[in-house]
This record gives sequence, structure tokens and C-alpha cells, in this order.
Amino acid sequence: MAHQYHPDVIVLDVMMPGLNGYEVCRKIRNDRHLADTRVIMLTARAFADDRLRGLQDAGADDYLTKPFSNDELVARIEKLWRRKKEKEVLEKTISRAEHDAEIGILAAGVAHDFNNILAGLMTHVVLKAAMESIWNGLNDEQQKSMARDFDDIRMICDGMQVSVTTGETICRNLMSFARGGVDNSRRRQPFNTLFEVPLGIFERKIRSNGIELVMDIADEPILVDCNFSGMQRVALNLITNAVHAMNESEIRKLTLRLWREGSEAKFSVGDTGIGLKPEIREKIFERHFTTKGEHGSGIGLATVKKIIDAHNGLITLESEEGKGAIFTVALPLGNT
Repeated sequence: MAHQYHPDVIVLDVMMPGLNGYEVCRKIRNDRHLADTRVIMLTARAFADDRLRGLQDAGADDYLTKPFSNDELVARIEKLWRRKKEKEVLEKTISRAEHDAEIGILAAGVAHDFNNILAGLMTHVVLKAAMESIWNGLNDEQQKSMARDFDDIRMICDGMQVSVTTGETICRNLMSFARGGVDNSRRRQPFNTLFEVPLGIFERKIRSNGIELVMDIADEPILVDCNFSGMQRVALNLITNAVHAMNESEIRKLTLRLWREGSEAKFSVGDTGIGLKPEIREKIFERHFTTKGEHGSGIGLATVKKIIDAHNGLITLESEEGKGAIFTVALPLGNT
């Protein structure tokens, strides 16, 4: 039925004959066709270990113990449904970003902040539920002796709600963009976290497409004078192209590397996709040249090169038809 209807949210009982809810949830999570389906698990078992098993081991998005009110269940369903729809809007925005480089920069920032909000809220939900389960299992004497500690935890949970204020920053960024404001400032900063935002955006898509992710990031801090948002835009475009190139590949592996070489910082994005013919490689960075037919604008890689040129950097391409491609970017470190 899940394959037939592709539900937004599944309400899943734990205690069932045959496969229990944990096993069903794992099957859903391992099915790339259901990667975007949210799961709420219902159970009469109120112990913290059961919650953690459902949320962490089985991969559920939320966990509700019986007895519960209908209003609470509906509220949980609506919350997960909104999260799914908001993420779909973000993904559509990013897919259109090739038509405007600055939209891509903004979308990356929005997605990063949005994920932070969700992470904060979900941590709050899990922690508070586990805490209340432990509290209800204590006797009167234990509750009396530990009341202050539990009050402190409750205060921490309430403090997590402050993460919602990050939404105000998102709104300010949107307003600034609407007025034509773009941050072109550069500053010296750690470069090692370059891939975090793009991977946060494409996490579900990479997983649902069955792509193996290989990361090779330098342990030593690499400091670069750059516009970090611009560099994230570069990484976002290269990862987008790599994922697209592997749509028809039997072997799907995305390799991301970042290292220091002499006076340069380098990073690369490699795929096991269809590769590029020599005549295509020669034109790949030209504006309006695209390998995606009517679905591409040819602006993405041209914008990538423009950003890198503005940083006095260099981008190179290694590719053979049928053997994938590797884009490598080299940037001067700047003042040392």
C-alpha cells in the first residue's frame, strides 16, 4: 500500500502480528521509493529505551505513547506533514537555482538554517519524552530527591525552543534579497565545513537514489580568504550535477574531497556517472551550454567558473565517457 499511495505520513503501531512496527519502519527507511515518507510510531510501551529504539534504531520521525488524545495525534501528523511540504518547496527552489546564481546562495543558507531549526525541535521532543518516561517510572522518594535535576532538564528543553528565532534571520535574508542586497564580503575562515550545507540539502535525495557517499576531508584547519556563501554555491552546483549524472548508472558513488596543497586549498566532487565526451568537456563552462536538454539552462557551471575566477582560483575537469567525472577547484589561501 505504501508503494501504491506514496503517503506523506504513516501512523505505525509497534505491537502487530507478524512484523512488528520497528521492523516495518526499518523496511520503509531502507526503501528508496519511500525516503520522503514520515513515520509516527504508536505504542503502549512508555520506557525511554523503547522511544530511542523507535527513533534512532528503526528511524521513526516521531513517537507517541498510549493513551494519547486525538488532538495530540493530529498535531503531530500536521507537524510532520508541514516539514515534508516545506522541504519539497526548498528542493524545488534549489532545482530552479540554475536560473539565478544568487537564488542558489540564498537557498543554501535557508536550507541550512531551516535544518538547524528542525534539529533543535526534534532534539527537544525526543529528550523531553524520554525524560518524562523516566520521571514517571520513579517512586515518590526518588522524584523528591531528583526534582531539581529534572526541572533543570525541563528548562533546557524549553530553551531549545529558542532555536525557532532563527526563522527571523531567514526572513531578514529573504527581505534583503528582495531589495537586491547580496553579501559579497570576504573574510578569512575555516574551509573544512564547505560541504555541510549542500549535503544537508541533498541528504534524502542521495539516500533515496542509492548513492554511496565517500568523504575525504582534511583534519587540519584550512583557512581561506573567500566569500563562503559563494563557495557553498559552487559546491551545491557541482553536487547537483554529480547526482544528476548518476541517474542511469548501475554504480552510484559520490566522492567529496577537501585538502591543502602548498599555498592552495583544494576540493573536488567526483561521480560514477555517464562521463563527458571531449567536445562537451571543451564547452562545459560556457554560458547557456547544457547537457540536460530542455531541463537545463547552462547557467550553473558558468556561474561556478565566474565565482572561482573572482577568487583568482582555478577549476579543472577530468572525465571519460562512461567513467564518470571529477571537478577539482583550487583556491589561493590568501594571507598566511
